Amino acid sequence: MKEIKVVGDIRYGKYQPALTGNPIVDSALIDQFCQQLSDWLAQHDLAFNVSAEHAFSVSAASDTDVLYIIDKQILQAFEIHDLHQIHVVAVEHQALLHADPQSYYDTIEKALKDLTISKLS
Repeated sequence: MKEIKVVGDIRYGKYQPALTGNPIVDSALIDQFCQQLSDWLAQHDLAFNVSAEHAFSVSAASDTDVLYIIDKQILQAFEIHDLHQIHVVAVEHQALLHADPQSYYDTIEKALKDLTISKLS
């Protein structure tokens, strides 16, 4: 696992959900979510790049070295069998809207450890 990408809006393609409807505000909230998550990871000696992903597509998301943190409202638009090819942690829309990853720290840490262990096996 090399990278974490946060999907709170999608700006390209047929399906373009927004966090607030304002791309500038959406970017700021998602970037703040990423920064808080990145800071927490660094405090726990977990070195992963965390970035916003505004061009998410299931078909293009086949990289097994990426953990996607995705708004649950966005996930509802995809077929569940399509999502099995990627590593996903689903988060509530409100967590992204408030730029607060705190309630997902344990879930994200467990996902990162599980994926790292499975790659070693």
